[in-house]
Amino acid sequence: MRGSFWRGMLAGGILGAVAGLLLAPRMGEPARRRMRIAGDMVKRGAQRLWRRAQHGAEEVMNRPEQ
Repeated sequence: MRGSFWRGMLAGGILGAVAGLLLAPRMGEPARRRMRIAGDMVKRGAQRLWRRAQHGAEEVMNRPEQ
């Protein structure tokens, strides 16, 4: 049982190190470019959502009363 615990710890450490290296942020201009692109995507998505909400609110306000 003890051997499997340490093998699991070793495997987890190795996998964590590999994941950290793969997911680590890039330095300099490439990182800024990626953040700028991601920010633009979020902004466009929020604008689309806002337009849809406005359109939905207008439809509700323009409905005839029942």
